[in-house]
Amino acid sequence: MITGKTNVYAVFGNPVEHSLSPVIHNYGFEKLGIDSIYIAFKPKDAKIIADSIRGLGIKGASITIPFKIDIMKHIDYIDPIAKKIGAVNTLINENDKISGFNTDGIGAIKAIEEITELKDKRVVILGYGGSARAISFTLIDKVKSLCIAGRDRLKAKELIDDLNSINQTYFSYLDNIPEYDIMINTTPLGMKGEIPVENKFIIENSIVFDIVYKPKDTRLIMEAKNKNCKIVYGYKMLLYQAIEQFRIWTGKNIPNTVENILINNLY
Repeated sequence: MITGKTNVYAVFGNPVEHSLSPVIHNYGFEKLGIDSIYIAFKPKDAKIIADSIRGLGIKGASITIPFKIDIMKHIDYIDPIAKKIGAVNTLINENDKISGFNTDGIGAIKAIEEITELKDKRVVILGYGGSARAISFTLIDKVKSLCIAGRDRLKAKELIDDLNSINQTYFSYLDNIPEYDIMINTTPLGMKGEIPVENKFIIENSIVFDIVYKPKDTRLIMEAKNKNCKIVYGYKMLLYQAIEQFRIWTGKNIPNTVENILINNLY
């Protein structure tokens, strides 16, 4: 039952109708007996988000497209990793002071670590947008090498320069992808039924991760299965980034059964 003591959490995005964050977080609140509710809002701009959080006493929020960057101008503290990434997806409100974090990279790493250790792995990331940045900055100190692959060298160079890592970090065009242990696709091509690389660049018995979660089996994933690759599904990143958000807000872990709830709502 919702009362005057019930804490409110929210997701802010546009569009937001498709978001599965309420499914994940409300499940966690219910199972752990936490007097809280999580709802979705579709604001006009980032300032409205910050004003609403302070004005309504919203305890925490998930931030999604297109507000992950603009919201940074309206909050009080930004976690150093989120600042390097250049975007936040998680807010916590403590005494009207709003702090921002980014859990996308953590979600990706936890999904990969279900399959393999990251130490000494050669990683290729396809793309250089916001998700690629979040994953790269979280990953860079854990792997042997990191290749950013795409069609635009200059855009990729911005990310590589920002990483500024002593690890081996370099660029490759999509038609010249080097040997790797793990391939991570951060482009949205899987949503359109397209594949980001030619089949010959999918290495047999490697690990292939497509962050697109719908469809579950993208063309990249299907081709990787044909080559006996180990698969990391996109929904795993969605799940683990939300679990990390929940931990930031409450200090507690959502029960593992939340994965079944997510899958049932997705597929």
